[in-house]
Amino acid sequence: MRTDTRPTLLTWVYGIALALLLGIAGIGMDGPSAQDEAEATELALQDALRQAQAENPKGWTAEQKARGDVAAQVAAQYSGAQR
Repeated sequence: MRTDTRPTLLTWVYGIALALLLGIAGIGMDGPSAQDEAEATELALQDALRQAQAENPKGWTAEQKARGDVAAQVAAQYSGAQR
C-alpha cells in the first residue's frame, strides 16, 4: 500500500519558503542609519550638558556653553563615523 506524501512535501515547501522570506526580510531591516545614531548621540550629549549647566549655572560662561555645544556635535559625528 502506498501512502500519499504530498502533505509532507507541502509542509517542507512552506517551511523553506517561510525561511527564505524571513531571511530576505532580515537583510532589508538593518536598523537606524549612522546619521540617526549621530543625531541621537548629539541630543543625549547636549541634554547632559544642559543638565550640568542647570546644576551649576554660575560655573558656566557663554563661551563655555558654546564650546560644550560644539564638543557635543563633534563627539556625535565621531561616534557616527566609527560605526
